[in-house]
Amino acid sequence: MIEIKKTVDVVENRLVDESKVSEKDLVFYYSRARRLAKAPPQVRALYENQPPKRFNIFRSLVDSKPKAFLFTAIIIMCLVILFMTYLMPDSGKTDVMGNLVEVSAMRYSGSTFIVLKKSADVKKSFYTGLVDVIVYSDSSDLRETARKTTMQIVWTDLPQEEFRFSVPFENSQILVSLQIGADVANFTVNPE
Repeated sequence: MIEIKKTVDVVENRLVDESKVSEKDLVFYYSRARRLAKAPPQVRALYENQPPKRFNIFRSLVDSKPKAFLFTAIIIMCLVILFMTYLMPDSGKTDVMGNLVEVSAMRYSGSTFIVLKKSADVKKSFYTGLVDVIVYSDSSDLRETARKTTMQIVWTDLPQEEFRFSVPFENSQILVSLQIGADVANFTVNPE
């Protein structure tokens, strides 16, 4: 028994007997023009030949509201970082006759190790020569009862130098005083 299928021809809307149609006679086609003729104007505008847009990196960064918001947030964060880096003074560094000086200290088994870092801008004039370093055991008591250690270091014309020395006492806070002639710079340091 042969089963005969009947289908509807989409193109001509008529009933066709599939057993009488050969494969050679079947024509499958897709007409974009016919489909677009029935489409709304916004869809037709998408398929019109438009010149390709030139690549623009800024447009790709801000072409939607979330991207524009993220881009603005990144720019604001960069400006804040630049402001904090360049406009705020360096913490812990003091200008001593054209040299930027930073002092840090560390306690270890009854002694205090002091690190004195000097940096200078070679384009500007800065002091080179003998520097008296006086380390007091207590920054609040500068009388004769406070223990002190005196030494001399020489600053050369190198742009960066680092001096390390130890003092024979251990306190929670010490005072490091740099004397160059009549000029004095004091640093209060909390050893770690």
